[in-house]
Amino acid sequence: MRFRKPTTCPKCGRGSDIRFIVRGLPSEDGWKMIESNEAVAGGCLMFEKMPMWRCVVCGCDFSDESDPAVIEHRRLERRLFGDMSAPLLLPSDPVCTSSCRSK
Repeated sequence: MRFRKPTTCPKCGRGSDIRFIVRGLPSEDGWKMIESNEAVAGGCLMFEKMPMWRCVVCGCDFSDESDPAVIEHRRLERRLFGDMSAPLLLPSDPVCTSSCRSK
């Protein structure tokens, strides 16, 4: 199931400048998405209910919680991680470095 890309930013109303947020250490495909401006790097840490999208015009991070893919993602978050109120360091990136945010 793929996330449904929002048509407009809830803060500024723009639609053409919304990017998916890649979390953790990006895979090769993740880097390709970032380099082609389909996505932005969202950092190494993960928390429960993190936003899925970023407006690159105003910087608003948000999710469409009515999207069936987001609903399923939230369900998986709870099953896999339980309470994620504390930050989760991804196993693939045990030490957050500036390089994960600079690309």
